[in-house]
Amino acid sequence: MGKKIAALLTASLFFCGAALALQTPTASMKSTIDSVISILNDKSKSKTDRREKVITTVRAKFDFPAMSQFVLAANWKKASEEQKKLFIDKFGKVLEQ
Repeated sequence: MGKKIAALLTASLFFCGAALALQTPTASMKSTIDSVISILNDKSKSKTDRREKVITTVRAKFDFPAMSQFVLAANWKKASEEQKKLFIDKFGKVLEQ
């Protein structure tokens, strides 16, 4: 399980959004983390609104389809388009949690 988590974290660094091309991986991740912390600390918004904004922020930074393909490796080619879409959706939701 530890190897899968390490692979997932490594993949997340590789598949960050376009901002990664302009920043170092560390700066990009720090920027995203700072944004999430700022959103979570904004008590003027409801918990639901903050959660939705965090999800939007995270989804904008990570390429879930590419990360899903990386995680599934050889199984990606065996999966149908419907299975791929379902996996991407579920995988993204797990990471959001």
